[in-house]
Amino acid sequence: MEAVITNLINNIFHSIWLYHLALEPKHNKRRQIVFAALFTAAEEVLALSLALLPIPVNLRFLLGFLFFVVILVLMFLCMLSASHPAKSAFLLCSYFCLWTFIYCLVSLITQSGVGAGNAVIWGLRIGLNLFFLLVYRLYFRDRIKQSYREMQGGYGLFAVISILTFVLMSAIMLYHAYVTTIKIQNILIVVFSYLFTLMIYILLFHFLTQMNHTYQLRQIKLHEKLLAAQLSGYEQLERDAKQTRHDLRHHNTVIANLAKQENYAGILAYLEEYARVEEEKAFPQYSTDPALNSLFLAYRKKAEKEGIDFNILVRLQETTGISSVDLVSILANMLENAFKGCLKAKEHLTEIRAQKKNNVVILDCRNTYDGQILFRDGLPCADDHEGIGVKSIQSTAAKYDGSAEFYEKGGLFICRALLNAREDSCEV
Repeated sequence: MEAVITNLINNIFHSIWLYHLALEPKHNKRRQIVFAALFTAAEEVLALSLALLPIPVNLRFLLGFLFFVVILVLMFLCMLSASHPAKSAFLLCSYFCLWTFIYCLVSLITQSGVGAGNAVIWGLRIGLNLFFLLVYRLYFRDRIKQSYREMQGGYGLFAVISILTFVLMSAIMLYHAYVTTIKIQNILIVVFSYLFTLMIYILLFHFLTQMNHTYQLRQIKLHEKLLAAQLSGYEQLERDAKQTRHDLRHHNTVIANLAKQENYAGILAYLEEYARVEEEKAFPQYSTDPALNSLFLAYRKKAEKEGIDFNILVRLQETTGISSVDLVSILANMLENAFKGCLKAKEHLTEIRAQKKNNVVILDCRNTYDGQILFRDGLPCADDHEGIGVKSIQSTAAKYDGSAEFYEKGGLFICRALLNAREDSCEV
């Protein structure tokens, strides 16, 4: 009976951890809680079934542990987490390592083995789980969630390292479970193993932070380019205004001479020509959002310089429900990749569309290309560098529970992003 209560406490906390580990949940809160509760029920039924088998306690523990891992992984990856499987595996294995630490620590303190259970063991398991859960919620959850959103690649390697670490910790835990007497060498093995694990995770999170800093630096440089282009455009506008004021006296002289000759048709023709020239000097208004408008103006100027036929179609409301920073990030990465692609083709054509239908913002970029695009895992990539722009588009779209797709159609390469608008998004 004591072992059943111990197992029930473990499974309840596994469910609570599963719920909180789903940083990008697949369902709403109610369904997430229901699925997590189903895991507790399934694990408890499995534990009771194993308890009825006429096999040694150690073998029962080993089978229960293996089934527990399989069920936990399947439940988390298939039912709870909408993150990339490698991201989910990384976080899940991190929790596994924490769980083996709690198990071994309680066993060492109480000098208990497999299937043991009493009030002290139950209290320690509950207390340690609540303590680490509180620390995770207060200090780590939001930071990891933000890193997840900004993480642009490399999480496959992170997942592999965390899986190998969990395998090591599982071996240590199983070894400790089968040791009947607590000796100093056993304690040292456990202590140094977990210190080693702790160092590995410190390094992993350090590398994760560095990767995110690299991504943020790239985004800052991209925005700097846009601001520089915007400043250049304003300087050109100021020069055109000065020239207009300077030439105004000459225009007045021409109109005055035509008026003296009573050549009214000539006056009208001259004024129409004057209006056309001045309109060409003015900046077009593609969007009411200054940041988006500056982005389109910057790439329009770049297109004119590179000889690219650039078409812009924007039908966005003043409030899109998407942060302007994120819109600029996606559109800038789309256009940067599109311009590079179409310059390699015989015909230079790029078209960008931005519109909102119902509650979904649709961003669509099409460009000519040379017909040679390498796809890896469904994403376009270059042979000479990592496709950070593509992953940035995907990552930003995921922030709004959206998606990004890349494909070829009718001789054009198409990048399309769908973003679900949020009422609480900050418009800047």
